[in-house]
Amino acid sequence: MIVNGLGIGEYDLPPQIPAINSFKDVNKKIKMNLPNLSSMGLLKIADEPLYNKPENLFIYGKLKKQNNGKNIIYDYMEFFGNTHTGPLINLIHGVPENFLKKIEKKVGLQFIGNIHTEHSKAIDEFGDKHIKTGKPILYLSNDNSLHVAANTNIITKERLYEICEIVASELKINFGIDKVTARPFGGTPGYFYRMYEKKEFLYKPKEKMLISKLAKKTKVILLSNLSELFIHIKNCSRVLSPTDEVTLHQLNKIFDMKFNGVVFAGLTNLYKYGKQSDLIAYAHELEKIDSFIGHTMEKINENDIFFVVGNHGCCPISKGNESGHEYVPFLSYRKNNKKTVHLKTVEYSYIIKGLLDYHNIKNYPDNMLSQYIISN
Repeated sequence: MIVNGLGIGEYDLPPQIPAINSFKDVNKKIKMNLPNLSSMGLLKIADEPLYNKPENLFIYGKLKKQNNGKNIIYDYMEFFGNTHTGPLINLIHGVPENFLKKIEKKVGLQFIGNIHTEHSKAIDEFGDKHIKTGKPILYLSNDNSLHVAANTNIITKERLYEICEIVASELKINFGIDKVTARPFGGTPGYFYRMYEKKEFLYKPKEKMLISKLAKKTKVILLSNLSELFIHIKNCSRVLSPTDEVTLHQLNKIFDMKFNGVVFAGLTNLYKYGKQSDLIAYAHELEKIDSFIGHTMEKINENDIFFVVGNHGCCPISKGNESGHEYVPFLSYRKNNKKTVHLKTVEYSYIIKGLLDYHNIKNYPDNMLSQYIISN
């Protein structure tokens, strides 16, 4: 279970910048009831002093990403065994000219803008020119996301969505961009307003990952948005879930089956509430997850291993709440663990490497070898 938005403390920050700890900062404001996550070691690794002794039979620690991407999809890729450590293209001055020309040719339109700016500023600055020329506005926001804006009197929403889907299909790993957002707006110069019908088109990774080797050896199921994002990975079964509630229901059904294989389930509500700065919803959602974990631990048998990990912190009460430089928790439960193990800090790909070792898959590069965590 990969929980987006569950961070446990920033790293690599200058001393003068206050660190974000998504979990701890929320727990200070609303004391959450998390008996299962607490017993698995979450509060200890999040430096919460009120709870510092996990129960026996758990393996726990912190995960620190190795990839250079700024967005969630790059972290998913690392979980699945592709660590992009090469330099990312600096997009402070917009997307590269060769990329711009390529998407303009595919779209059949030229773009204006191609700068780093805020949403309202992009529309105010280029809206008049857009109306006069019919050219959509392309710009990047501070989180390195790509946006295409158009007045619905000039370009229909449906056409704008089509444009963004084409742009997203041409993204490359070294851009560090994980989505293209269609931003329709209305009004006239001086009186422009953004509409609510924005739509996101996610970058779908095409790169090879270690999970493909795992899927050749055992059955692998991808639940939730993971099933759509990693459509190219062969031999995996996919179940698309529109909501976290459906994802947990599907996961529950799998636990009731006699299933032999590996299931990856991504949860996104916590991240969504963090982005919305909704403290209460964030806290309640984590309590729901904790309750589900409690039911799950009652169901698993002697051969099951249950992992709960975070992905990319997102604190609802901190300015600049989306942090790509926050540790995330690694929590593992198995009925026949012999002792509690504190792993300290390991990389995101630790899990996939452990699964490969568990299934006796050794033919991956020596520099990706990691001590395994499953058969201990």
